[in-house]
Amino acid sequence: MVSRGLIIKKPKSVNNGFKFMLWVMYLIYRYHYPVMFLEVFLFFIVGFLSNKFTFFIGGVIAMQIFYFSIAFHEACHMSFAKLFNVNTESISYKPYTVAGIRTNFSTERTIAADDLFAIIFAGPFIPIFLTMLVMIVCLSLKLSIDAGIFVFGGMFMYINIISLLPYKGTDGQRVYAYIKNKPSYIKTLFFSMGFYFYMRSGLKKLFK
Repeated sequence: MVSRGLIIKKPKSVNNGFKFMLWVMYLIYRYHYPVMFLEVFLFFIVGFLSNKFTFFIGGVIAMQIFYFSIAFHEACHMSFAKLFNVNTESISYKPYTVAGIRTNFSTERTIAADDLFAIIFAGPFIPIFLTMLVMIVCLSLKLSIDAGIFVFGGMFMYINIISLLPYKGTDGQRVYAYIKNKPSYIKTLFFSMGFYFYMRSGLKKLFK
């Protein structure tokens, strides 16, 4: 154990964002299962006492979406880092905390400050952007979305919204502090986000 909890080295086979997300999910289930059992038990008790089995099912699904959003958040850090040829080295994990996970990058070379803060910003920004994009598409197509979908979408965005706020220790706090010292960086930041989606969407192949 260290100040950041467990330091878990990334396996060499985990070489892309999707595999990294699955690996982080595995770590969450491995070290967080006592809390998960407690959550399931509480949802069951409330559902049983209120005679609403759907509350039990919905609560369990919502919590799994929450844990998935944490893994997706970290995978966005890792995937975006690859644009700058920055290797992800390990995960810092504090068991039994709400979101005590941090992606650690290789120290073999110094990461340029502009690149580092773009990587940090990508973690919360990409999930929020994708969720909002899906919601906008659904509304523009006039697709019916019930309250449950909004709840699940909210659970997916929750940790990312918190992480984007300028509170002490969050990704947002670190990025906003950098922007405060270098206001012009905001242009570079959003350009890099656009470049990321350009690369990931496959448009690069169309314009070759």
